[in-house]
Amino acid sequence: MRFPLVRLACLLIFSGPYCLGQVQSRQLDDGCTQLESKHLRLITDLPISDEIRKLPEIFDAALPMWQNLFGGSQDDSEELKAVAFLMGDRVRFQHLGYLTPETPNFAEGYQFGDRLFICEQPSDYYRRHLLLHEGTHWYMYRALGGAGAGWYMEGLAEYMATHRWDGQRLTLGVVPDHRDQVPYWGRLSVLREDFERDRAPSLRKIFEFFDREHRNVKPYAWSWAATQFFLIHPKSSEVIKQTFHPGLDYSEGINHQLLAELDEDWPQYCHQWSGFVSDLDYGVDPKTILPTWVPAKKTASRTDLHVQSNHGWQSSGILMMAGERAMIRAHGRITLARNSESKPWESEPQGISLQYQDGHKIGTLMAAVIPIHLHLNDQTLRWRSIPIGKLSQLEAPVESILYFKVNEHPGKLNDNSGHYSISVEFPPSK
Repeated sequence: MRFPLVRLACLLIFSGPYCLGQVQSRQLDDGCTQLESKHLRLITDLPISDEIRKLPEIFDAALPMWQNLFGGSQDDSEELKAVAFLMGDRVRFQHLGYLTPETPNFAEGYQFGDRLFICEQPSDYYRRHLLLHEGTHWYMYRALGGAGAGWYMEGLAEYMATHRWDGQRLTLGVVPDHRDQVPYWGRLSVLREDFERDRAPSLRKIFEFFDREHRNVKPYAWSWAATQFFLIHPKSSEVIKQTFHPGLDYSEGINHQLLAELDEDWPQYCHQWSGFVSDLDYGVDPKTILPTWVPAKKTASRTDLHVQSNHGWQSSGILMMAGERAMIRAHGRITLARNSESKPWESEPQGISLQYQDGHKIGTLMAAVIPIHLHLNDQTLRWRSIPIGKLSQLEAPVESILYFKVNEHPGKLNDNSGHYSISVEFPPSK
C-alpha cells in the first residue's frame, strides 16, 4: 500500500545473492533497535531474530532487481536509502512520532516517500514479502516519480514481492512452488474461491481497481495474477515495459494508455487470460500455461492437428457455431514425468490411472469449448475440461473456439514430451 505524494521536482524472474555488505546494529534511546545496511535503515521494537537481522541485506539484494525491471543503474542508486519501521506495537510507534497524523490507517504495510511501515506478521516469509512489496513502491516512486493506477502499482509490487529465499539467494517474480513455502500469502486461494463463487473479475474490471480497494486481499491477488499474465505475454510484455519511465504518476492515466495499446488484440487477451488464470497454480511455469492463440475460423469438414503434452491449453483455430457438433478422434503416445526419479510413464489419449488431476486420469486428452465473445463479459470464465480420450463428440452451446490440452497438473508440464494427433470432423447436418 502506498500514499500518493506530490513529486518534489519475462517469464521475468530476477535472482541474485544477498551478501552485499554488513548490517550495523545499535540500540536507540527510545528502546527500539536500528539495523542499517547500504540502502535500508530498519527500526523495530521486536526482538532481533536471525530472520529480522537479514532484512536490510535482503532489501539491498532486491535493489538491482528493481533496477533491472524498472530501469536505473548502480550509479543512480548510490544515495538511495529507505527507512523501514517494523512494528510489533503500532501504538508505540505513534507515541514515538514515527507514525504521524498524515499517515493513513493501513492494515499491513504502507509506503510514504522514503518511509516504509510494516506490521509484524505471523510468518518470516510474509514479513519479507511486505518489505519487498513496499520496497517496490518506494523504488518506483524514487526512480519513476510514481507507481501508476491501483491495480498496476499493487500488481507490480505483488509480483516483485513474491519471492524465493533460501538463506543464500533471493529470487523475485516467482510463482511459489508449494503452499507451505509461502505461509499467510494466500493469493492463489483467493483466485480459486472467486472462481467457485462466480466472482472472478474480468481483465477490464481489474483495471478499475482503485487504491481504496486494496485494503483487502482480493484486489492484491487478482492484480498479481494480471501482472503475471501481461509480463509473460509476448505482445503485452513490451507494452508494459514501455510504461517504466520517469514521469509515471499515481493517476488512472496509465489505464487509458494500456487499454489504447492493447485494444486491437483485446479479444485475444481475454481468451488467453481466462485460460491462463484457470490453470494458475503452485509450481507452474507461467509461460507453459499461457494458451496458444490461432485466430478462429469455420473449417472444412475435417481438420487434423497436434496437441503438445508440455503446454497448457492450445487453440485448434476451429470456430464452432451454436448447436454445432464435432466428432474428435485422437491417437498417439506421450511421455509423462520424464525427469522424475521413477520410471517415466507413457500414456495414450485415454490416460493412465496412476494419478488423477481434477478427477480425471493424467495423460487424458481434454477439450474446452470457450465462447468467442469473452471480452464482452464482466467476469472471467473458469475453463472446464471435458475428457475426450480416443473418441468423443462435443456440442457448442454458443459460438465458440475449440481448445485442447493433455490432463496434467499445470506445474508438471515441463516434465512431459510428445504429442497426440487429433482429427476434428463435423458430420453433415441432417
